[in-house]
Amino acid sequence: MFFINSFIPLWIVLLVQVIFFEPNFSQTQFYLATITLLCFIIIPAVSVYSFIRNTEKIKGSLKAKITKNNDLTGEYAIYLITYIIAFISVDFFTEKQIVMFGIIIAIFGIIYVRSHMFHINPFITILGFKFHRASTEVDNDVNILSRRTSLYDKEIRINKITEGFYIESTV
Repeated sequence: MFFINSFIPLWIVLLVQVIFFEPNFSQTQFYLATITLLCFIIIPAVSVYSFIRNTEKIKGSLKAKITKNNDLTGEYAIYLITYIIAFISVDFFTEKQIVMFGIIIAIFGIIYVRSHMFHINPFITILGFKFHRASTEVDNDVNILSRRTSLYDKEIRINKITEGFYIESTV
């Protein structure tokens, strides 16, 4: 869900394209494209938001003293420029483009999940979170999702989301 959610800017641009700039669509194509894109926007957004809010509200299972901190939040700008602008510059709604897009998305998805690139997600930044690559007294390289600007020299409670990826607990 984090991966599909990371493409929300693209889904919104494509939805606008369908609604305002696709005069050649039949009524069936229009409704199918609109409903599909709305599902790609709403379901991941609600899922990710609910997951983050629920995980953040659980008392942190681990205590961590942050000894080194690097804010990774800004990397989403590179992501937007590299991928999303490239996708919106083509005539997206042809069979060829949709098949090619599906293949590219599948490859990106595998890389995104296996490389723990959860920090590349503009939606989470809009929610007010920042991604930090941090070192703790126990582990040298962890990713922490937090509302704080800096975690350096702080003792925090965190919840594990997946291997090497945590969220700061607010309780």
